[in-house]
Amino acid sequence: MERNRQGYRDLMKAVAYFQNGIGNFVLAMPSLMALASMTESKKIDVCLNSGWMDYRRKAIEEILIAWRDVVNKVFDYPGDGFDIDEYDLYFWSPFGEKNNELSDKFSKKLISRNLYLPNWRDTGVHEADYYMQIVRAQGFSGKAPVVRFPLADNPVLDLKRPIIGVCNGYYRLNGYWSKKGWPYYEKLCEVMRLYFDGSLVAVGSEGEIIGNDYLSENYCGRLTILETAKVIAQLDLFVTNDTGLMHIADILGVPMIALFGPTIVSKNRPRGKKSIVLRGNSGCVECLLTEKFKTCVDNICMKSISVGDVMAKAKEVLRDFI
Repeated sequence: MERNRQGYRDLMKAVAYFQNGIGNFVLAMPSLMALASMTESKKIDVCLNSGWMDYRRKAIEEILIAWRDVVNKVFDYPGDGFDIDEYDLYFWSPFGEKNNELSDKFSKKLISRNLYLPNWRDTGVHEADYYMQIVRAQGFSGKAPVVRFPLADNPVLDLKRPIIGVCNGYYRLNGYWSKKGWPYYEKLCEVMRLYFDGSLVAVGSEGEIIGNDYLSENYCGRLTILETAKVIAQLDLFVTNDTGLMHIADILGVPMIALFGPTIVSKNRPRGKKSIVLRGNSGCVECLLTEKFKTCVDNICMKSISVGDVMAKAKEVLRDFI
């Protein structure tokens, strides 16, 4: 098909390549919607790496399949036939896998439009805004689209309110991200159960919250990502550290207390009106992207956030239940 003077086909096609965390994907969803809106079909194709088989891939693929109003096809690379040159518009999350031929091609497409990763620590750029910059550099001029996150039909919670969710989520296939965890969830659940006289549920991957007698339901490792989102959507309050489910709760507009220590608040913070950020008060906070993060063996930043700190904010959010 011939291209016009701007170098685009008259009937443009868009594609995204992704291999990264659930939270990164959720933050990219407005940008994928924006890119799709620029095409004739109003949809985007998404390519995933065939060799990427951990739980993040399964969760993101489930979201993509359910997101029918935005996603056209989901490709495997190199398993499925795929030609990047058939497309005019591109999205790539540069936080993921970089060491293959396809990621190099996507990287060159973005560099050709003068798109480079910002210095997160110095610029204060939010990750979702950086993703929108990728789309605006390709001609999108509207506001960031509002995402309607897909939900499963179940489970429907029949529990005493207030219903409070907890999540101690971080990538667990290696120890690199364990510094994001918060060690006091069991004590928090005990105090909340006694004070609010409601229900507590845990969500996340298997083993993230265990041995907690104060939970009404422990869904860790038992639900798909869309089922987990269904649970989160029914909460009166969600307490979580910086993880993918935090970003899902933010999109859903669920009241939330997000606990931050080593990661960069300006880059990853939830932005919803009902979201509160509690940040560790140790002198080493926000060490991500430094040597301190790589060598840290004691996350005193997260330990510096007390159960009392969280309860003070929870009382504000749940004042109608007191």
